Amino acid sequence: MVLDGTDIQFLLRKKGYRYKDVAKHLKVSVQNINQVIYGKTSSYRVVRYIEKLLGFPPESLEITSEKRDELVKVA
Repeated sequence: MVLDGTDIQFLLRKKGYRYKDVAKHLKVSVQNINQVIYGKTSSYRVVRYIEKLLGFPPESLEITSEKRDELVKVA
């Protein structure tokens, strides 16, 4: 599933997670989480953890830095 940062941010908030929560669990900075979510940098570990939080199957999430026109229709 290809999502952009806005989609991921929306889904995390919908499930009650903040970037701060994700960063604390993974022992990385909030800025690092933001950069991964918005496709500025990549981190296998961060993406896999976000998949887990959102209930996605392993290795099913692809993050794009381009804004998608479609609305999120999951979760």
